Amino acid sequence: MTAKQTHPQAMDALTPEEKETVMQMRSPSCLLDDLQQMADLFVQITHPDSDGFPPEITEGRAVHWLACRLADRAQWMREALDKEKVA
Repeated sequence: MTAKQTHPQAMDALTPEEKETVMQMRSPSCLLDDLQQMADLFVQITHPDSDGFPPEITEGRAVHWLACRLADRAQWMREALDKEKVA
């Protein structure tokens, strides 16, 4: 990572103004696409193998990270849809 780049922040770490800016940049259809892609990935990594054995997920933190990102996208989607209802 270069000196000009910064690590992405979680939505919880953003100020209300920053969060509003992020929400305005994301359309519900884009959020839904992200959510679907992440859910598909989650299904793939948790799917039993061809013999029916459960997957060997050795990196619990990675699965936890993915689950948190899914939850983030779902929350953003809810907020975006709620905003559309009000408008």
